[in-house]
Amino acid sequence: MTTVHFLHDFDFTPEGNRNVTIAYRAGTTIEVCAECAAKAIARGAAEEVVVDAEAIEIEAGDEPGED
Repeated sequence: MTTVHFLHDFDFTPEGNRNVTIAYRAGTTIEVCAECAAKAIARGAAEEVVVDAEAIEIEAGDEPGED
């Protein structure tokens, strides 16, 4: 999985299932499969976002109301 930020609207149809199309809207940042990320980036519709895994672990461990 790869996190990308969509710069333009993008419709993704997986090679393995041509009956499905997933629409992503410009401005969305989301984790997508490698195939989707590669196609969107190649078409200039998205850019890869580097996610800091260490920061995610810290945020995930924070419970509301903790001080």
